[in-house]
Amino acid sequence: MRDKKPSRLCAFRLVPESEDMLTIDFVRFLAAECVVIFHFGQGIISHEHLAARAGTLDFLSLFVDVFFIISGFVIATIYNNRMTSRRDYLGFMQKRFARIGPLHWLTLLFIAGMGAFLLVAGRRSNFQNEYDWSCFAPQLLFLHALGACRHPSFNFPSWSISAEMTLYVAFPLFLTLARRQRSSLIALTVMVLGAMYVFSGGPGGGQARGWTNWTTQFGAIRGVAGFSLGVALYAYQDHLRLVRISLPLLLASLAAFFGLGFSGVHPMWLAPLAYAIAFFAIVNDLGRRRSAAVRKLAPLGQLTYSIYMLHVPVRMIMVALVGEHLLHLHGAAYILWSVVAVFLLLPISWISLILFERPARKWVGGLGRGRRQPVTLGTLAGESPLQASADANSTV
Repeated sequence: MRDKKPSRLCAFRLVPESEDMLTIDFVRFLAAECVVIFHFGQGIISHEHLAARAGTLDFLSLFVDVFFIISGFVIATIYNNRMTSRRDYLGFMQKRFARIGPLHWLTLLFIAGMGAFLLVAGRRSNFQNEYDWSCFAPQLLFLHALGACRHPSFNFPSWSISAEMTLYVAFPLFLTLARRQRSSLIALTVMVLGAMYVFSGGPGGGQARGWTNWTTQFGAIRGVAGFSLGVALYAYQDHLRLVRISLPLLLASLAAFFGLGFSGVHPMWLAPLAYAIAFFAIVNDLGRRRSAAVRKLAPLGQLTYSIYMLHVPVRMIMVALVGEHLLHLHGAAYILWSVVAVFLLLPISWISLILFERPARKWVGGLGRGRRQPVTLGTLAGESPLQASADANSTV
């Protein structure tokens, strides 16, 4: 009997890249959706002139710091024993560019094209600094989380991708600390967080000054604190596996975070809970303790980066262009249309992952490597499923 060829529809299935990181995948998907709600909610508050609601969703931006912690852990897990030479480092960086570069550049060019159209047409954006042309080159080069831009602009959530790239460049330094003096990683996290609070004037220092608003103005500093902790969790994994109630503690941290956040607690007071969410998600995977719900939702973690990078372009088209300028929606109709756009983001991200991102990753990742072997679904040539999981889990 002949073996059946896999259906082309199989390519569109979302399956976990690794059984070792199911909770991490679930939390990443949740975090991405919360960032989407944060930005869409800001748009609704601005459009509907709901000044009393301003700042209500700001605490959701802390999920970006959750991404940094998870990234540090995953990258250290995959590359600890595979980073021993300059060639290994260059290969690592090529894979990082392959992972995050194509969609970042595509969304940047798309939004810049819309800005150029508005400029030629003599129209202005509803959002100040949305098209800051002095920031185009820094964004193109992943420099916009290092103070190279005065304001968030174009695909503004991509500041965290710039921070990620900075952390990848410095990864050998983190790895050296993990190998020689792992406690120094904890010390680094504490020192950086402490400095962030000091420069913010403390948790009561005012929302505008708070480090939870640091993005293009050296938002990479936030990344150092989270990424360092993530690498430290990898270094201490043998001890962390002994924690037996990580899943209940994860759920309790999530409940406390959302409960206190929606009740109006200052985001900087909630940062420890955001760190706890990432901590217990990682510990839960180390102990291989997963619920049925986590197993079902984990495959959606593969859409995290797509959701994160595409939600601003989707909002610009669906909500700003169609909802505001063509349909002239207001009130409940405008809010409902925004909700529809959020749901449409999922299939759009799915299509982007399968038809654009994966092929682009294979092409960029294979440059200069000669002819490569055929790959299995979701796995780069020459990598185990766990290694491929690094590409799925190491960024937002």
